[in-house]
Amino acid sequence: LIGEHFYGLRRTANNRLRSLILSVFLPYVKLKLDLLHEQMSTNRNNRNAAFYMMLQILPKIQVFIEGVCWLYRLSYAFGRIEYYSPALQLAGVKLTYAKDPSPVIPPSTSSSRFFSVVSQVISSGLFLVQFVEWWNNTNGGKQNSTSATVCPPLPTTVRTPSAIGKRQCPLCRQPCNIPTALLGSGFVYCHKCITEYVNRYHRCPTTHQPIGIEMSYPFSDHTNASELFIITFLYILIAFIIILPPSELITAGFSIENIFSYFLVESEEISFIRYHIKRISIKCLVHSFLPFGYVLVLLYYCDWSSGGTNVPIDLFTQTSIVFRLILYICLLIPIVTSLIVLQWHLNDCRMHPIIRQLRLFIQTNSQQPEQTWHTVESSINTEFRRYDKFTCGTATSNVRCYVLDSWILKCSLYHVNIAQQSNVRVELVAAHDIHLQETNEEVSLSTQYLNLVVKSYLDGVKPFYIRLRASEYDDLRSKLQTHIENVKNIVVRQSLSDLFVDDFRQHVMRNPKYRLPVTHQDLDTCIGCLQTNANVKLVKNCDAPNVGQCKTCFCRPMWCLECLGKWFASRQDQARPETWLQSTCPCPSCRATFCILDISIIEF
Repeated sequence: LIGEHFYGLRRTANNRLRSLILSVFLPYVKLKLDLLHEQMSTNRNNRNAAFYMMLQILPKIQVFIEGVCWLYRLSYAFGRIEYYSPALQLAGVKLTYAKDPSPVIPPSTSSSRFFSVVSQVISSGLFLVQFVEWWNNTNGGKQNSTSATVCPPLPTTVRTPSAIGKRQCPLCRQPCNIPTALLGSGFVYCHKCITEYVNRYHRCPTTHQPIGIEMSYPFSDHTNASELFIITFLYILIAFIIILPPSELITAGFSIENIFSYFLVESEEISFIRYHIKRISIKCLVHSFLPFGYVLVLLYYCDWSSGGTNVPIDLFTQTSIVFRLILYICLLIPIVTSLIVLQWHLNDCRMHPIIRQLRLFIQTNSQQPEQTWHTVESSINTEFRRYDKFTCGTATSNVRCYVLDSWILKCSLYHVNIAQQSNVRVELVAAHDIHLQETNEEVSLSTQYLNLVVKSYLDGVKPFYIRLRASEYDDLRSKLQTHIENVKNIVVRQSLSDLFVDDFRQHVMRNPKYRLPVTHQDLDTCIGCLQTNANVKLVKNCDAPNVGQCKTCFCRPMWCLECLGKWFASRQDQARPETWLQSTCPCPSCRATFCILDISIIEF
């Protein structure tokens, strides 16, 4: 249930009694059967045939049920079935997205940002606590089963309690220097003693079990393999959140751009090129030091009782060769990245990947013989400040695309792709439908995403891809100077709003026309799109002036037909599109109610 709440899902049940039985009664029966099997496993002296049959059949049934559950989860993950558990299917319970989600506090103030982050941290913390609890229970069960079946032999040498200390090595009879545990037996020795012994005899000195040196861990006594795995998993999770932060953290200000805003100085709107030069450099440096942070975490959990200088040396010399290779790579990554970033910023950032792309667009001619990449930078910065640019991707996403008057830009995590509109070819290469199922009415909603590739005719400019929704396709085409090639004949589906506008236009064309007075022949520009002139007027045609729900509108023509259709669609019930044409809508200016019969095309 915590995971379902984390992803914004809720359960809808058609049969509550059946759902109650499968959600409460069956788990109770399973718990009792597990306890019965545990008691039968400890009491093996009973020779009853039914007892023996139950002891053999119960584990196989449990394995079969777990296998079926995993098949359901895999099928649900790939979209093959609607249920991720057979119990949910038997109970008739479906997972749907919440129809009316809880209102989100706009992150405009510091308090709202704080509460947004706290909510996200609590949800993530509950999921993490549940995972740690499952891991501890699984690991504890394995340890119990191992201890119950495998009992290592006792040491042959008799030692008195006075001769053996609390942390005394069984080999050298001295206090353990860098206590090292063997995974095969669990006994603790000096790291030097056990390394020499295992390299020579390849077995545990106490239990004589075959073992390798890679199965020894020179960490503190209270840190076992399971805790080390959990620490590694948590660090990887934190590193992943730092590299790809969720939108909630970015909105709250916990991102690399906001934390290092003092070093960025310039904003993206004012100086686009300089901002992304520094942004990429800072992100590469911060992300490269994440592996080094893992080395510091390992050093923290080592045993420092033998001395401050011996612990790092032993960590890099006395461990297995695979583990040492990983540690060396973790140290080498930040060093190499720092040298590369330093090289980028030498000689006026001449070797930076963004600057190397800008130098490809330098146009040398007789009038401007000394033109440099700064001219191209100035052109991009100037066009980026304009409000009419096409933007694909939100401010909290890691990939954003911009189409300016003369340039096409794509900003990713570590790179910025640049192409000039005058020498590019844009192709539509693929389309994908993402289906979403929401509400109890099982209304299936789908969004089409398009993949376009931008190829430049200039040598050295690499092609790059743009991914956008089908609803943004028309805006992109209107901003591009070149035609989008659709060689594969991909059908671009219109959005629900666009489909309604087409039907809206056909119905309005059948209404009576409105003739402008002679004194008002000049029409204003549509205040919705600011591109075409207003061409519709609201005139009550559905009924008498004082009859019905519709009212008389006295506003002058201020809207075009397409913008008024989009406004009409936005004011309707989005869950019931079949009722849009017969519904009413308030006037954008005077709020007078009108229907589709009250819209008249202006003629002169």
